[in-house]
Amino acid sequence: MKTLCILLLLTCIASKTSSQSNPENKKTFSFQYDKIPFGEKLNDVLKLVDFATVEEDDPDCKFVNDYDILDSFNNGLNSVGSKSGLYPMKLTGIFFLSPSVTKKYKVTYEGWDDIQEINLYFVKYNNEDADYTLFMVHKVQQPVSGTYTDVFDDFKNSISKTLATKARVFNRIYTPHLTEGQDAQALVCEWIKKDIKVILLMRDIVSMEGDPEIIYINRKGWDKYIKSAASHDKERSKEAKKLEPNF
Repeated sequence: MKTLCILLLLTCIASKTSSQSNPENKKTFSFQYDKIPFGEKLNDVLKLVDFATVEEDDPDCKFVNDYDILDSFNNGLNSVGSKSGLYPMKLTGIFFLSPSVTKKYKVTYEGWDDIQEINLYFVKYNNEDADYTLFMVHKVQQPVSGTYTDVFDDFKNSISKTLATKARVFNRIYTPHLTEGQDAQALVCEWIKKDIKVILLMRDIVSMEGDPEIIYINRKGWDKYIKSAASHDKERSKEAKKLEPNF
């Protein structure tokens, strides 16, 4: 479990030395829990990972579909559209954040031993010229040796200790969308604090190696996103009515 302990340390507990201020440690920066720059501007955030491969991507939240966490993800709301901030894509049903007010960037770096990819989500509020700011991070870990339940428990206990908050655990069925794979048993865990919500996802896979996914949601940023998406939907509805024929 030595490897797992190192992984948990990098994921949840900040090192004493700032990776941003020390050039030698800069390439270890991987959005550790208390170093996530929520509310910072897009360009400033991307500078923190200028050593990595960064690609703009569609602002999907496929993990919500895969792990069936629509209600958990949005504070009990089992709905879509402006109220939830999640919009199902036609034909596939994959959930997206409003592309009109959000941007997503996928970050990968071969030097990260414990991370496959990190997805950064940014939002702007109303004004077309407004700066995009970071409000959500989705981190996909490398597979960790051990049964998925053991890995899940280790992550859950470590994160609970770091956050000093009791976790809520849910059983789910993992159903892969748009990717190959079979349905599997899954575990979902969430922590809710005043300023942040953290979600841990873990599925049971044939290889018996767990590859945890962790979502960090800044609650103030999420509220800002909901308001911004709803405002844009309202304006778009008004424009659509103007285009209706006078018949």
